[in-house]
Amino acid sequence: MKIKHNSLVEYVILGVLGSLVVLTLAVPPLLRDRRCAPVLSLSVLLRDTDNSWTAARQGMELAADELGAELRFLTLTTSNSGEEQEELFLRELEGGADALIVVPSDLEGLYAALLHRENMKKCVLCGGWYIPKSNRAKYCPDCAEQERRRKTRDRVRRHRAGM
Repeated sequence: MKIKHNSLVEYVILGVLGSLVVLTLAVPPLLRDRRCAPVLSLSVLLRDTDNSWTAARQGMELAADELGAELRFLTLTTSNSGEEQEELFLRELEGGADALIVVPSDLEGLYAALLHRENMKKCVLCGGWYIPKSNRAKYCPDCAEQERRRKTRDRVRRHRAGM
């Protein structure tokens, strides 16, 4: 009886030790997965609200789910509005988005918004943003040409009226 009792105790001790070995091998990877990297925040700025992006959108959502990323799709209220897209872009940039995917409606304006935020001025006529070439500039290059022609036309008209 004593021999059976000792062998039974030995089997119990071996079972406990074996289960502890298995737990020490299995638990650390489980804990490591729970302490994974923080969630990435991705923003996608689209220029249109049409259905041409549905396939790409589904693929992006699948990839975001697999990678554990937060994905936000932002569309413009008015189609191809460069100013609205610049505002959304700067808001997401300042809001701490880890990555921005942009389908630009106004490539030059978005480029200026990204690289020259501090130096940009707002055009008095059209309200668009531009990078001034001097500190006296009031108009974007397109409006500056129109305004120059208008002032020349007015000046010549006044000159002819005085003859």
